[in-house]
Amino acid sequence: RAGRGMATSSVGNALVWTLAQTLDPSPATRKPAEEQILRWETAPGFCSQLYEITCNPSIDANLRLGAILCLKNVTQKYWRSRAPGSISEEEKNALRPKLITLLNEEHQLIAKQVAVLLGKLARLDFPHAWPDLVTHVLNAIRQEAQPTLRLRGLWALHCIIGELSSRRLSGNKRQLQEIAPEIFATLQHLWMQGNVFLSSQFPTPTTPPNHTTIMPQDIRIVADIVTLCLKIFRRIIIHGFPSFVHQPDLLTFFASALERLQHLCTAHELPRSQFSAYIEQSIILYQKLFIKVQSAQPISFVPMLQACMYFFHNQIKSLARYKQQGRQPLERALIQSMLFFKNVLQCQHYKPDTDDSLTPSTPYGTPAIPLDSPTMQAAQTLKAFFTPEVVGDFAQTLILNYLVLTPAEMSEWDSDPEEFMQRMGAESWKDNRRPCAEALFSILMQNFSSSITPSVVALLGQILQQERGADPHLILVKEACYTSLGLGYHDLYDAVDLPSLMSNVLVKEMQNPDPRYKFVRRRIAWVIGCWVANFPNTMRHGLYQIVVALVQDQDLVLALTAIDTLKALVDDVNFTAKGFAEFLSPTMAVTMQLLVGGRVHEADTKLRILTFVHVLLEQVGPDIRPYTTTLLLALGELWKANASQNHDMIKSSVLRTLTQLVGALASDPSEFYHVLLPAVQYSTDPASPDAAYLMEDGLGLWSRVLQYAPSPHQGLLDIYPNITRIMQGSVEHLDQVLPIMDGYLMMGHQVFLAQHGQAMADTLYRIMGDLSPKGTLMFVKPIETLLQMFPQQGTQLIMQVLLKILAVIMAKTEQERVTVCYLGVLARVALENAEGFLDVFRIAARMQNTPDAFLDLLALFIDIWLEKIDNMTSLQRKLSALAMCNLLPGVAVSSVSCVGLARMLPLLVTTIVGVIPDAEESRSESSLGYEDLELEELVGRSSAESQMRNLIVKDPVNKRDLREFLSTRVRDAEALAGPRLQQLMATVDPIILRTLHEPPAKR
Repeated sequence: RAGRGMATSSVGNALVWTLAQTLDPSPATRKPAEEQILRWETAPGFCSQLYEITCNPSIDANLRLGAILCLKNVTQKYWRSRAPGSISEEEKNALRPKLITLLNEEHQLIAKQVAVLLGKLARLDFPHAWPDLVTHVLNAIRQEAQPTLRLRGLWALHCIIGELSSRRLSGNKRQLQEIAPEIFATLQHLWMQGNVFLSSQFPTPTTPPNHTTIMPQDIRIVADIVTLCLKIFRRIIIHGFPSFVHQPDLLTFFASALERLQHLCTAHELPRSQFSAYIEQSIILYQKLFIKVQSAQPISFVPMLQACMYFFHNQIKSLARYKQQGRQPLERALIQSMLFFKNVLQCQHYKPDTDDSLTPSTPYGTPAIPLDSPTMQAAQTLKAFFTPEVVGDFAQTLILNYLVLTPAEMSEWDSDPEEFMQRMGAESWKDNRRPCAEALFSILMQNFSSSITPSVVALLGQILQQERGADPHLILVKEACYTSLGLGYHDLYDAVDLPSLMSNVLVKEMQNPDPRYKFVRRRIAWVIGCWVANFPNTMRHGLYQIVVALVQDQDLVLALTAIDTLKALVDDVNFTAKGFAEFLSPTMAVTMQLLVGGRVHEADTKLRILTFVHVLLEQVGPDIRPYTTTLLLALGELWKANASQNHDMIKSSVLRTLTQLVGALASDPSEFYHVLLPAVQYSTDPASPDAAYLMEDGLGLWSRVLQYAPSPHQGLLDIYPNITRIMQGSVEHLDQVLPIMDGYLMMGHQVFLAQHGQAMADTLYRIMGDLSPKGTLMFVKPIETLLQMFPQQGTQLIMQVLLKILAVIMAKTEQERVTVCYLGVLARVALENAEGFLDVFRIAARMQNTPDAFLDLLALFIDIWLEKIDNMTSLQRKLSALAMCNLLPGVAVSSVSCVGLARMLPLLVTTIVGVIPDAEESRSESSLGYEDLELEELVGRSSAESQMRNLIVKDPVNKRDLREFLSTRVRDAEALAGPRLQQLMATVDPIILRTLHEPPAKR
């Protein structure tokens, strides 16, 4: 730590003054002071000065608070010994006992920051550097005569346990487990004392009403102490006791805690008083204690399981009682009660065999664990609790009390329909009552379907017997029953004939104009979406009619629900574009009107609609053409409207929809370039502010446009520089960029090469060497396309890439499949442009300052080539064999002056002949990586696929007979080399020579 010390009073005064400046609202004053503080942070004695300011009561409280905050930040950065500019060990040793004295701090905000600071230091220092930290804090907590000190100590202990429990190393966990019993014992005594005192202060049914909301200070402190004890209990039990099955003190505590929770619930039903807020907070904390402990240690929790289930079940049933009394229940307590059952029913530790069902009528299979094990005990407890009667009543309680729309929800329907739809569709079961009830009902249905189904069916029958003009409450109950029908569709399939119910009852209810019936109409549409797979095809036309009519409803909630249902119908396996044809026009009209007509404003709602449009495009395909102009206009307006609002998710969805549209049309997209190309340009420009979010979708659209582009369009060519800029930054999008390069080659031909060929070659050169084996396989694809389409020009254009490839092969440092892949590239050059292939070796030799040794370099390369040929696929071997054939005349001539090549020539012939049988049996496939693609499958699919087919058809690997080509090139070599070739061929095995000259039929 460099810099001058800060021990003098003058420097201390300067620090106080600087801290005061940091509180100034003017940036001109505040920022220089903050910068000065940052410069002082690494000065010796700085933390000590901050401590002195914090503990000096004569200094303004705001400055003292600033000092402790600054001290907390500095220690977090520099307390570790290995941190640059770390605090010296001497200063830390001096500070530790001083910080403990700050537990006496009277100012509440400062005291809480002291607690946080001690927690942060405990994470770093306890127990090795500060072994007595917890002991000092516990001593403060034990000071019965000083309730404020006791409370401050609990704050500190809460922060310390929070930090220690977040450490994940096994050694750190053991350290917490070692101190957990002492902490628990101390807090249990404190907790019991506080509860006795508070119980004596609580009102009773005979206590006169007290409308004050503020507790006296002495009672408030005790209440805070008990609250902190509960919070610490939760962490210390979960993280400090690996198991408490054999911990009688803990089991006793849980029994007392449950009894205390029941007492608090009874007190909560009394008229409101000064204790009401504390009682409500305590109920939540006790419930959270049981829920968290059960979730974290389900096996240890088994002894408390039965009692807790009875309690939480009674809590869930209490909602009806609250309604009868006209009182509001404690919403969070009801949610947590349902969460408890959800966790218990989903807990795999309570399921002893492979049968996940807990249905009482279904016997368990032979367990693989002892009958007296906790798992079996838990299973038996669940089986005893969830009798058919309890389960049926539980389900009806949820339906009639928790799945019914509340007045707040109905009000939100009218005032903010988009927020209503978002809330109804969100998976927020941990925070909202209805989603939690829906999740619990679904889990009950999965586990006890045979017990719940009769109850649901009976309730549904009762509701259907009600008159259509029933009172509003019965309408809401009907909506709740239909909700259960949708939630349990997997298990109600055999018990409810929904197609018949739809035809005879639900269709009529969907047509009910009564405004009160809008809740039922929405729920029926939702049920259709849940049961879509169970409707016969003969009903589809009627369902389309009902749902499309609902999409056009002026009630936005109904329209959006209908869109969700229509999405489920369209996305179903039984959907046909022909069957939906007559509904496509009104669907597109109302959908576009919703998107850009001003009815919807929230981004989530627009994304919901765009998702439906995406699915519709995928399913109807070319039938969307009549509505393309309207769709493009809507998407363009949506893009512009969100350009200034920075809604990247909407822009991303627009890009994906445009991609799907081009694919659905499956034809020349040039008439839509005025929309498509600007979107591609913006989303794939690395300098665009939205590039990080839109890049992937923009590249997807770009690739799809190229797939169907029939010819090079200048606008399409003008955006290619984005590819160069993208690849200059990183290879993150390599898997999308390389196919786009390939697409430009097949679409653009000479026009593209003239404008961007060199830029493409530079990009390929730059990225080579920074690729994984998988990336290398993608990397060679555009290179092979270039070499096949433009053998001479392509070879010269990417000469530097070819030289780099040659260097990699000769170095023998890459993986086998990478080397084979690169050998395929040079084999393509040798087959299409033998002279260009030799130029690669001439240039490489000159670069090594051995221009006369290029034939020796070639001989070494051929040696590696022959060595790797057995590791190639059949197509790669045929390509290499054809390439070797093409090189034979040149090798024969050069063998006069190169011993290495003279040795290689017989090996070349032998290798080629060895490939002939495999080549003659192989299918007509392409060497460009389309081994599994039949040529007929490529006919008439897209412009890119037609180009691909042409490449495959013209590929010499598919056209040429290897045996004939070898014979031809051997004759050419004889004409050039004469006796020299005959001399070399004499060393070839006679059997191989006979095979060479035999026609295929004789083999």
